[in-house]
Amino acid sequence: MFVSSFADGQIAFRKLYSNNGYDYGQGIVQLPDSSYVICGSSSSFGEGPSEAFLLKIDSLGNYIWSNHYGGSESEWARRVLYKDGDCFFGCGYTNSFGNGGYDIFLFKTDLNGQLQWQKTIGGSNWEKVNDAILTPDNGVLMVGETNSTLNGDNDIYIVNTNYDGDTIWTKRIGGLGEDRAYSVELLNDSTFFLAGEIYVSDSLLTKGFVSRMKFDGTIEWIDTIGNNGNYGLRGIDLDVASNKVSYVGWQQPIGATLKNSLFGKVNYNAVFDFEQVEVPSSGEKIIELITNYGDLGKNYMCFSYFDASSFNDGYDVGVSKVGEGLYWDGIITSINYPLEDAPGEIIPTNDGSAIYLGYTSGLGTGGGNVYVMKIGPNDVFPPIEFDPVPFSLVTVIENQFESGISVYPNPFNETLNFNASQLNEVQYVIRDITGKLIQSGNFIENMKLNTSFWNSGVYLIQLILENQEYRFKHIKY
Repeated sequence: MFVSSFADGQIAFRKLYSNNGYDYGQGIVQLPDSSYVICGSSSSFGEGPSEAFLLKIDSLGNYIWSNHYGGSESEWARRVLYKDGDCFFGCGYTNSFGNGGYDIFLFKTDLNGQLQWQKTIGGSNWEKVNDAILTPDNGVLMVGETNSTLNGDNDIYIVNTNYDGDTIWTKRIGGLGEDRAYSVELLNDSTFFLAGEIYVSDSLLTKGFVSRMKFDGTIEWIDTIGNNGNYGLRGIDLDVASNKVSYVGWQQPIGATLKNSLFGKVNYNAVFDFEQVEVPSSGEKIIELITNYGDLGKNYMCFSYFDASSFNDGYDVGVSKVGEGLYWDGIITSINYPLEDAPGEIIPTNDGSAIYLGYTSGLGTGGGNVYVMKIGPNDVFPPIEFDPVPFSLVTVIENQFESGISVYPNPFNETLNFNASQLNEVQYVIRDITGKLIQSGNFIENMKLNTSFWNSGVYLIQLILENQEYRFKHIKY
């Protein structure tokens, strides 16, 4: 089992969550009671190559519930957003529905993870989300990239929706070359910052960028980052005490194949503050994430790297404390298991510390594992375990095929059959893929539903028997 550290009220732990599939942690949010909800992509739920999921854990990392969302192909949830006392929004992308290869996938659940609706946004090719925030009017703003362009090059893509998931506006930024947004941060009720990579045709190089925008879609300014080679930004954070944007990413000298780490600051009015490129002694190092926490001037950075000490079959991850000037402050930990390790998100916690979420690829019985590291206050990194035991990501009920309850056939056409081996009343609720209620009721032992008048598509079936819940996903053709 993993170790949780308790000293003077401090909580610090490392935990894995997975089953027999490929499980990837991407985003995390803390709730007012100090529990957490995690999002990502998983094939452990057994439906489609992968599905988006939400996983709720308590303040110590213990499983509370999980649920999965999507269709017959692949879904990724990149960020989960919490509207206080009301709902969760999952933000990602899908190729099960929509117009192109991948479309933006936005879904809303209640506080127990039950789907209320899901929607797609996109053009004829593909769109992906890399980051998202709640807007001041209770909507969602997502940033990423689109390939639905005339020249086939990726453009920065920004989508603003209302509370019901309806699109208010979209914006593309770019032209020739590859452009994408990786990070977005809320400044106030009217303004946000975003950052990423943009191709500058005058220099024939990729540069990092920071942009300040209004929630009506107006661009106030865009500032490019880098003057010696190619650059890209992966994460930003706002230093409210100094009115500056901290940024992290990578720099690649012209003609080089490996990347160096990059960090710096620019103020809220696009005035340059400082920038630093650090060349590792060997290999490659890209700073992916940054968050401030606790007292002013305290930050954690997360970076992907490989060097002479790494496993030779994938990137490893480091998490380090840095001061106000973003220089290493003497505290660091590594996540370096066999195969690839990758960061998803790091956020401050209400005990004055932070929690990290990502994934590993070389542990457990599946192809990937959701990896959570809660850092204790006063920079207490939890002990490292070299052969950790994963906790289940999938609910016990969803793994309990011997339950005696079945729904068939799948796919179905005109009739759907329900069987229960016990002589007890079973409650059923059927929704379509948007979350709209199609039919509900009760049955004992067995039931046949006439579905000839239903539209073709994916249906979500919930059966409740003696306070136990069973979930099914069936396709009508």
